[in-house]
Amino acid sequence: MKKEDNTTKRSCSLSYLLRHDKSYTLEIGGWRPTVDLIEKNGFTFDELCSIIAKDPNGRYEFNDDRTKVRALYGHSVPVDLNLKSCTPPDILYHGTSLDADIAILEGLLPRTRSYVHLTSSKETALQAGARHGDPLIIQIDACRMAKEGFEFYNPVGTVWLVREVPSRFFNYLSHQSFSDNCAERKMISIISDSVEAITKFKTDSIISSMCEFDSLASSSFSLHTLGDWIDRHLYIVVITDENNFSSCLLNNLIYFQRFCSIVLISPYRVNEIPDVYADNLSDIHHAVRSFCLLAKGGMPMHIDLNDVNSLLLKRGGEIKVLHKTVKTKSDIVNFWNDLGNLIEGKKCDMIVHMALSEGNKKSLDSIVPDFTRGLHYIQNQTPDTNICYGCSYNQAIDSDNIYISAFVRYIS
Repeated sequence: MKKEDNTTKRSCSLSYLLRHDKSYTLEIGGWRPTVDLIEKNGFTFDELCSIIAKDPNGRYEFNDDRTKVRALYGHSVPVDLNLKSCTPPDILYHGTSLDADIAILEGLLPRTRSYVHLTSSKETALQAGARHGDPLIIQIDACRMAKEGFEFYNPVGTVWLVREVPSRFFNYLSHQSFSDNCAERKMISIISDSVEAITKFKTDSIISSMCEFDSLASSSFSLHTLGDWIDRHLYIVVITDENNFSSCLLNNLIYFQRFCSIVLISPYRVNEIPDVYADNLSDIHHAVRSFCLLAKGGMPMHIDLNDVNSLLLKRGGEIKVLHKTVKTKSDIVNFWNDLGNLIEGKKCDMIVHMALSEGNKKSLDSIVPDFTRGLHYIQNQTPDTNICYGCSYNQAIDSDNIYISAFVRYIS
C-alpha cells in the first residue's frame, strides 16, 4: 500500500513539473529534458520509464531517444505543444459534476488550462465528472463545431482538445446520479408576491407534490451550481400587485432566464420573458396546476418540460393556458370549442396535454374519439399551427377526473 501511495505521489510530482511548473519554461512541444528531471528533481531514469509506461491515461511520453519528456495535455502554463489539428468524431463529451458553477451553461472555457478537455468516450467523461461529485455529462456537437472552423487536437487516445466550446454546441446535459439533497428537492419553484396564492397552492396536492414555494420578498433568484439548475426545471413567478413588478425584478428575471426556464404569471404583459396572462387567483391557480400536470408526465406519448422549453419558453412571448376538468364527453367538446375561440384562427405553437391517474385509464377510452375529432378541428382551423399533444398518467391526481390543458403561444 505504501509503495502504491509513493508511486502516485511521484506521478503527481511529474505531472506538476511537466504541466504546471511556472518556474520553468518548457521547450516547444512541451518538452523537458530527462536530465533535468533526474539531476534537479530527484527522479531516476527507471522511475520515469515506469511512470510513463504505467500511466492509465497515457498522459506522458518520451521523445525518440528518451532525452526529453512531455505531458500530452492538461497544461496550466503557457506552452506550444506543436499539435496538428484533425477532424473530431461527430460527438464528443465533457464530464463535470452537479457542483460545477452554473456559468458553465454559457460555454466551456479552459480556465486554468490551455485547452478545454473533451473525450470521445462517454465512460471516461462519466469518470471525470465523478471525481468531483455527482457526475453530469455534456454532449457536444463536435462535427458542427469543426464545420464552423473550430480546431480540434487529439494528443492521445480518447482525449480531444479545443480552445473553447460555446454553449450553442451543447446537444444535451445528462446527470447520472443525484445526491440525497438533490433527490429530495422539487423540480418547480414558485415565487409569488401573494401569501393568499401560496396558501392556495400548498393546499393543492398536485402542485404541492412538485413545487417549492418562496415569497418574492425573500427570494434572491440565485443559481450557483449545476445541481441548483438541474433540480429546478422551471421557475414560475406569480405577481398579483403591479407595485411589486419593478424594473429591477424584470432585469433579474431576464438575466436569470439565461440559465433556466421562467414563466411569469400576472395581469401584466412583459415582452422580454414568457408570460401567462391571469388577472384573478382562480386563473393563476389553473395555470400553475397545468404546468405541474405537464411536468409530472409519464408514458405513453410522454410530454415533458423539454417540449415546453422548445415549443414555448425559449422563443418567448405571451402564453395562453386553457385548463378544464373533464368528466363527460360534453366537457371535451366544450374544451375544443373554447380552444378554437382562444386561437381565433391565429398562427401559434401549441401543446395539448391530458393527465389522469393510473386507476382511471378506462375513462380515457370513452373520450379518445372526441379528443381526436377536436384535434383535427384545430389543425384544420389553423393549418400552420405547430401542435404537440399527448397523455400522461400521474399518481398525484385524484382518480375520478381527467385534466386537459392547452398551452398556446401566438406567433407574430
